[in-house]
Amino acid sequence: MARWLKSLVASPARLFAVFLFAGLTMIIVFWCLRQLLPPPAIRPEGVECWHRPVFLRGPGIVTRLSGFEDLAVDPVSGRVLASAHDRRKGADVGAGEGLFFLGDWLLDPPPADAGDLDAWRRAGYVRDLGPDIIPLAAPHGIALEARDGRVQIAAISRRIADGKVAAADIVVLASDGRGHWHRTHYSDPRLRTANDLTFVRNGPDSVLLVTFDRNGGKEYPGGRVGTLTFPPPGAGQWKSSAALAADPGAPAPVVEGSQADHGFSLVIGPERFHFANGIVVLPGTDLSDGSNGILVAETRGARVRMIAWPPPRRLTAGRPPDARANLRARGEPRPQGKSGRGKQFRLSGGPDNLTLDSRGRVIAALHPDLLRYGAYRYDWPPGRLGAALGLRRAASRVVRIDPESGTIETLLDIPADTKAPAFHGASVALAFRDHLILGGAREDGLLVCRFAPGILS
Repeated sequence: MARWLKSLVASPARLFAVFLFAGLTMIIVFWCLRQLLPPPAIRPEGVECWHRPVFLRGPGIVTRLSGFEDLAVDPVSGRVLASAHDRRKGADVGAGEGLFFLGDWLLDPPPADAGDLDAWRRAGYVRDLGPDIIPLAAPHGIALEARDGRVQIAAISRRIADGKVAAADIVVLASDGRGHWHRTHYSDPRLRTANDLTFVRNGPDSVLLVTFDRNGGKEYPGGRVGTLTFPPPGAGQWKSSAALAADPGAPAPVVEGSQADHGFSLVIGPERFHFANGIVVLPGTDLSDGSNGILVAETRGARVRMIAWPPPRRLTAGRPPDARANLRARGEPRPQGKSGRGKQFRLSGGPDNLTLDSRGRVIAALHPDLLRYGAYRYDWPPGRLGAALGLRRAASRVVRIDPESGTIETLLDIPADTKAPAFHGASVALAFRDHLILGGAREDGLLVCRFAPGILS
């Protein structure tokens, strides 16, 4: 035995082969055990779930929408705003890409033969979404704010090249409350790693808080949160909903370097996060008084953090406005106001997008196994090997966080090996009229789960 060990150590190639064999054996044994063990319960008692495809009807064609990345409730119209981009198409921009307003018909239970497109068509589930579309290339995170019967929408629009994010812009749409929209397009090299965003009050105005997820090198912030101030809508640029849907062309983007002349200012904060992802702001939060009801999802840290944020002017004071000025800043903003800053909510998975329910509680979509989700998201390993190892599926979990009490409650748990209704790698969950709606970056349509009255409200 000792002689064999010495010969093994003396030969790196033989040592590598032994470790490779042992590793593959462990993977095969682990996979076999997973097939034998029954999956855990998919949902609480009395919750009914069904897969809800969403169809876009055009002239002579019906497009099935995929890749619902983010969701938000429009309290003015009572509809759901959805961001859809089919990542499996790579850089191709198709008819099923953009922002969509979905009505309460979304909650209709499926027809008896739910697997048949004609059955959905006959039952009236294929609807004309023409006036309810805002075309947008590769949309990602979205935000919606309602004030005095008017709605503002912000969205991150990514530019994809060779299957990777080459750049990103932020599009802000303001409604006049009478069916007309004003569209502003903001471009900045630092937005390449932008993931999600949310509106937050700053006195009488609103600004955007933006998360930056991965490390993009010296030029691009990673694991940060930034503030984007933007100008009010200008005159003469308003379009009706139909005109906006028919003409996806946006005004020339305001580029970094000239943003101050147009009322734009992007400031990156110094605080670090482990892959900053979803972000929400609790009701009553106002940057002008130092409120700290800002919650950020740290996907790789498996937690949600509550942070304070000073007014934008305090971060920019005395610092040059070049592209890297804020990355060189040292120290965190001094906390003010309430004492909630620094709260951390440890979770049983990596949180993705965050939403709020009607009582200000946080709904978080989790990836229970980030390694498996990564394999599912990027089709690794490719070909039949990934399918044989069960890596073309990923678990979905939804939890609710009460920021005041710190209570964390699991609302839905869908293991990767669940047969039906399966929904893999949910990236967002939204509470809407006693229903929980799930969207996934690589899933077709949505998952709708009906809860007993009062549980989600």
